[in-house]
Amino acid sequence: MNVSGAPNAQSDTSGIIGMLAIAAPFAVSSIIGFTRANNCKKAKADWTTFKNNQEHETYARAEAARKEALAKTEAIAEATRRAEQERLAADLARRKANEEAEAQQKKEQDADHTTVAAGDSSAQPTTLGTDRTANAATTTTANEATTGRAPSAQVTAIPRDYQSSEGYQKALWGMSRAEVKRLYPTAEEVVVDKMPMLGFQGTTAGHKTLTAFGFTNDKLAIVIIVLTDTHTSAAQYLSDFSKLKTLLTKKYGSPKKDEVTWRDRSLFVDSPDHLGTAVTLGHAALNAIWDIPESILLLTADQGDLRINVRIAYMSKVLFRDFDAAREQAKIDDL
Repeated sequence: MNVSGAPNAQSDTSGIIGMLAIAAPFAVSSIIGFTRANNCKKAKADWTTFKNNQEHETYARAEAARKEALAKTEAIAEATRRAEQERLAADLARRKANEEAEAQQKKEQDADHTTVAAGDSSAQPTTLGTDRTANAATTTTANEATTGRAPSAQVTAIPRDYQSSEGYQKALWGMSRAEVKRLYPTAEEVVVDKMPMLGFQGTTAGHKTLTAFGFTNDKLAIVIIVLTDTHTSAAQYLSDFSKLKTLLTKKYGSPKKDEVTWRDRSLFVDSPDHLGTAVTLGHAALNAIWDIPESILLLTADQGDLRINVRIAYMSKVLFRDFDAAREQAKIDDL
């Protein structure tokens, strides 16, 4: 036992060692915690760098895709623009070709206008145009009708007793109104395109029809037959036209002209399946013309009132000119 009060060196050393022994785990723990914290900071920095790189790559890919899509869109737009320019150029060329063809056709039609002696073989010629079609009423009270255009050439006066061996059925060109009335007792007075005519409803070649007889100076000059059958489709009206054309061909031979006349070539002209629609809308008309010694026969199909009008017009080469002149004068007098 130390009684002098001097420090006990061994006891102090043991205390320090004991403190160190107690503190050592805390020191190790602090070192580990510090190391872990540093590692976390580094991992976080690495993650941030990775995310930034990933976002940059994603943005770069998106930007590249956007540019590629834009380039494709511009290429498509350019191709569309060029295609439209080519289409317009082709359409312009086609229209020009059609206009030239129509001009040539009109020139040929003008050259082909029928000339015939009036009265005797030495008479001056008369011509009958075919650019307009006969159109009669579908009731006996009469609607408007348009007929073939009258010739403007001067002709020799028609003999008072002129009567042809041609006409329609038993009605011959040159017959008087009374003579025709005796042949068709049911015929009544009707007015067609300002002209007084005889008309009746009946059947012709299996079709319901309105038949009208036109006169000039009390001489039969024109007969108009209008089909009054009602159909549900344009194709049925065109079928009627085709059947009548076949029958007339059997009777009078092949028509001198058989054609589709286009008034509007903007639609349907290249679509044969839509011909009925084109005729219904007035874009086109069907015409077949027979030229026999003293008569012109005109079979037409053209625009009507929500339907297609199918008509046959029988016209006297000698008398029709005077009839048409009187019809035109009646219109003038009505003004």
